[in-house]
Amino acid sequence: MTGRTFREPSGAGRSRSVIRHVVVVVPAHDEEDLVERCLGGLEGARSRAWAAGLTVDLVLVLDDCTDRTAQIASN
Repeated sequence: MTGRTFREPSGAGRSRSVIRHVVVVVPAHDEEDLVERCLGGLEGARSRAWAAGLTVDLVLVLDDCTDRTAQIASN
């Protein structure tokens, strides 16, 4: 992840920028069966990114859930 430099496609002669921070947004609507595994996988990826010098924010957006998605995610 780190060490890569991303450039715009027509970036000949333009300055290079390095990505140092990423925000991952996960929408959820009644996902009690999947949310724990999903967030666990993202936490693992975030740990590896952090070890490589990249910070990652994880944002779970609950869309009018009527099941236990919120309770499971808060643990």
